[in-house]
Amino acid sequence: VKHGELSTSRADFSTEMHTSDIPHDQHHPTIYTSSFESGWDGWSTSSFVRQPSSKHTILSRLSSVSAGAYYVYAGSSNPNSSGVEFSMDRHFDQAVASVSFQYHMCRGPMGTALLQGSVDGGSTYTTLWSKSGDQGVAWCSAKVSIRKREVQWLKFVYRRASESESSRGGGFALNDVQVAVVVRSLAKPLKNGGSEPRQLQECFFALTMQDSYGDGWNGAEWTWIEDSTNTEAQTGTLEDGSSGTVALCGGGCYTLFVSEGNYPNEVSWTITEDGSGREQGSGGGGDSATVCGEAQPSAQPTTSPPTSTMSPTRVGVGTFSELLSAIASNADIDVVDDIRFSEAITLSGITRLS
Repeated sequence: VKHGELSTSRADFSTEMHTSDIPHDQHHPTIYTSSFESGWDGWSTSSFVRQPSSKHTILSRLSSVSAGAYYVYAGSSNPNSSGVEFSMDRHFDQAVASVSFQYHMCRGPMGTALLQGSVDGGSTYTTLWSKSGDQGVAWCSAKVSIRKREVQWLKFVYRRASESESSRGGGFALNDVQVAVVVRSLAKPLKNGGSEPRQLQECFFALTMQDSYGDGWNGAEWTWIEDSTNTEAQTGTLEDGSSGTVALCGGGCYTLFVSEGNYPNEVSWTITEDGSGREQGSGGGGDSATVCGEAQPSAQPTTSPPTSTMSPTRVGVGTFSELLSAIASNADIDVVDDIRFSEAITLSGITRLS
């Protein structure tokens, strides 16, 4: 880079070693922002230093220090031997879903910067992102998604490349760290490809998992999230084989997210309604579907309407023609006078003649 050729931003957006597949713009996680303007913002370190941009030869010439006037820095102080490691860490009490940050690596032989995560309280760490060498005079942006839901500890590490690095003013600067966390799942992992729901609930759906190669999902995982609380209700995967089925439980609306894993083209899945078997959603690695299920009211016994029996009309007759008319209308007959029959009639089956 020639003198005077300075830029103030350069997007890197590294996604190497992705380990979360929840679209955070849909589920609004809690965001922890560290600008380092007034302190360490919850991070612990004995080797990074916090300083204003005016103390750094290159950073002081940029129009701004990323998100503010202060940043944290590693690499310019003793010890300065090759391979020396600087680190800063922070514990989050919830599962980390993604991390974004601004970083700067410039001036001569540069070492390696890493972002690491731990699932065992900080005893061991796995590298989630790394960058080595001179990255130029611009601030770079990185964003790392974390699929492994147990990560709760984060650590930034800088490993010096050579003894001459500090004399050249090189090092790793960091600022505007944003960590997105989600509510930890209360589900217990099961061996059958799923997890036990938090509470005993009705299971309205079934998830059928398939793998076209027949060796399981190879790192792809599914997550069953309750939409109203943004809480993981169940998680699981297809450990091995070509297919497996697990019950999806809970009333209301839920979203199933399936991560890509190592071979997303082999992954497929279907959500069906329990009982009817009707398909409610389907997809592959990296896809999602939202379904809603709720308890149906139990069927109420039906009763036939009461039979209404009309009482027959009671009429008084005093002539033969009135008698014939009353018989034809099926009325109860009161004979109120002597009747002279002008022809013979049959009264069989008639019992209401008085």
